Amino acid sequence: ALRTALGDVLARHETLRTRFPEVDGEPYQEIVPAGEAVVDLPETEVDPATLEARIAEVSGYVFDLAVDLPLRAVLFTEGPESSV
Repeated sequence: ALRTALGDVLARHETLRTRFPEVDGEPYQEIVPAGEAVVDLPETEVDPATLEARIAEVSGYVFDLAVDLPLRAVLFTEGPESSV
C-alpha cells in the first residue's frame, strides 16, 4: 500500500518528477513522464534502540538533482507489527 501511495503522489506532482541535468554546462529542466518515474522503497529491519540514528542518517541524504528525483523513502521495520 505504501509503494502504491508513493507512486500516486509521484504521478500527481510534476515537481517530484523533475531533474536538472546539464548540457554544455547549462542545466535544463527535465520532467520524467509519470509512467517512467519510480521511487525505490527499501525495507530495512532496525533495532528500536537505533531507530532515531537511522532516521537521522537517511534524512541527511543529499540529492544530485542532475540525476535523482527529489523524493526518497525508506521503510524501517521494528518487528512484525511496527514500521516507520
